[in-house]
Amino acid sequence: MRSSKSRGRFLTLCVAPAVILYFVFMILPTLNVFRMSLFERGAYSPTETFVGMANFQALAKDVKFITAMQNTILLIVTVTLITFFFAIVFAAILTREKIKGQNFFRIVFYIPNILSVVVIAGIFSAIYKPENGMLNSILSFFKGETVMVLWKDQPMVIVSVIIAMVWQ
Repeated sequence: MRSSKSRGRFLTLCVAPAVILYFVFMILPTLNVFRMSLFERGAYSPTETFVGMANFQALAKDVKFITAMQNTILLIVTVTLITFFFAIVFAAILTREKIKGQNFFRIVFYIPNILSVVVIAGIFSAIYKPENGMLNSILSFFKGETVMVLWKDQPMVIVSVIIAMVWQ
């Protein structure tokens, strides 16, 4: 009986710091942001005016917000599905089969995880560059004439972002 109580105390002491930090740095700020969303306040004004759900109603009517939300949901779903598919396929291949250079492929597949977002942004900016980017250069080589696809322009930007996120 005594060891059960002491074990419970030990577990509580081990978990308590994580719970406290999660509460202080995740739960409290989230609740504060929701509280702030119910008020209208100027950028440099200390006074707040309670507006209730008016801010949320304005967001629901904003076409740009709806488009941004749709793009975000599309990114989340597409990137997650494609990433899981590739992860399962590569994991199955690298764990079940004896492939020559298996450790090399494991390292190559892990490299994007250790690169910073800034480095990845630089890599894909060079790949998607319209004038002399790697992707347009490859397309120009196969087509036999200069190809200048604007990968970061409106119709192609979501596909370009999905490719970069899946690669990462």
